[in-house]
Amino acid sequence: MNNIQIIRVVSPSSLGGETKNQDRATFDKKANTACVCDGTTSSPYSALAASIVSSYAPLFLNDINNLKVIAELLYAHRNKALQNDVAVSPAIPESIRNLVRDAAKQGLKTSFQTTLVAMGFILQDSYIRAKIVSCGDSGIFAFSSAGQVLMTNLSENEKRGEDRSLNTITFCPGSELLVKSEGQLSKLPQIMSQINLDNPDKWLLCQTLCSTNNNNSPDTQTATGLRLSPNESLLVPKYLFYGFKDPGFREYGRLYYSRFIRRLAQPKMACSDIHFDAKGNVTAVLPDHFSTGNWDYVEDRFPIDTHFLLCTDGFYRAFADPGAMWNWLTTNRSGLSKKASRLHLLNDLHHRLHQTCGDDDISFIWISPRRNDDAL
Repeated sequence: MNNIQIIRVVSPSSLGGETKNQDRATFDKKANTACVCDGTTSSPYSALAASIVSSYAPLFLNDINNLKVIAELLYAHRNKALQNDVAVSPAIPESIRNLVRDAAKQGLKTSFQTTLVAMGFILQDSYIRAKIVSCGDSGIFAFSSAGQVLMTNLSENEKRGEDRSLNTITFCPGSELLVKSEGQLSKLPQIMSQINLDNPDKWLLCQTLCSTNNNNSPDTQTATGLRLSPNESLLVPKYLFYGFKDPGFREYGRLYYSRFIRRLAQPKMACSDIHFDAKGNVTAVLPDHFSTGNWDYVEDRFPIDTHFLLCTDGFYRAFADPGAMWNWLTTNRSGLSKKASRLHLLNDLHHRLHQTCGDDDISFIWISPRRNDDAL
């Protein structure tokens, strides 16, 4: 853990005349898991729901099937609340107490709701292996060391080619691809000049040979991923290439699916422009949207110098876009590590929110490579 820095912030809303404290942000050092939850404002006991889900993050990140157990636990709490009598203030006139009681019961039918974004990770020598779970409008962003958005759950998934002919090779999560390496990109000047990728010494040019999955199976026909032509050229980060030990076959290797493997014809990552200038009133939540599938689970490997940010909408809506958010984080990195300056920075964000879309709870966890000048 000494080679990464964790900054965790939970700041309840302080302006606008409404008291809120529905965000929860937890980091488990033993399990290397982070979780941020934002309870739904209109949902009774949403803060408790956020506490429950965030506390069980190591459980469902270890086995995603346990997320169903967490959803059922929230339903159990809701049912118990519905069975209890609703206390009505004596100050309310007798003539309308039943109406107030019925309204409260109706509200309990959507109680214990929370958004979710969680991440578990393992640091390897050359990459970070990550599991990511999300539901609703809380966000996760993976930034390169230069501030490029490598991945976020808030953008639409990249639309891949739809060729489903018998000759198409399906390369999707869970499948493995056999490839032949044509060499390091920096040693292929003609190719390198055509695509203009940063750090070409960290990329390989590979030729597609075959996939180990069955292209005719229903799962691979509908899976999100790449649909490749035989002998198609791919750009592959070197840390994702698993070569064979036999000297006669070292140019051949295996690839497990990753979003960072790209077609030569489409070298840039298809990360759509993201702006935080609109605030929706409806979002997916646990437990209600678990059974409808409105949640995501991904596993992938990221470059070792990747920064991860998990946050609620109260944080990212204080900025115009991910670039502004990244600049604020990196500019104020030292200040966020000190209590007095952190309070000043957060107070400024609360005022910024209040003037635009209304103040909200602000919570985030920033997992970043530790700099040489960071205090140990």
